[in-house]
Amino acid sequence: MTIKRRKTLSFSVLEPRLMLAADIFVNMTTDENDGINIGGVSLREAVQHAERAEMSRILFADDLQDQTIFLDAAFGALEINDDLTIDGQGKNVSI
Repeated sequence: MTIKRRKTLSFSVLEPRLMLAADIFVNMTTDENDGINIGGVSLREAVQHAERAEMSRILFADDLQDQTIFLDAAFGALEINDDLTIDGQGKNVSI
């Protein structure tokens, strides 16, 4: 005779959390600040997200090879307040 036991699952509501990952990829040359989950990821958005998520490395997507990223003065200075590596990986991206 086999006895099957039922297990009770419990769930808890958690606060919103950022997904932590090792790297974040910039995939556009336009400077924007509308959030990392809307459209592409600008350098400004990547820096801001990296600081909030305590990430340490920003990379550039392959299609940014030999491209120039222009920072828009309307958004103010691009501030980096923590240790952060911006690695071009030989893609020749200018800022």
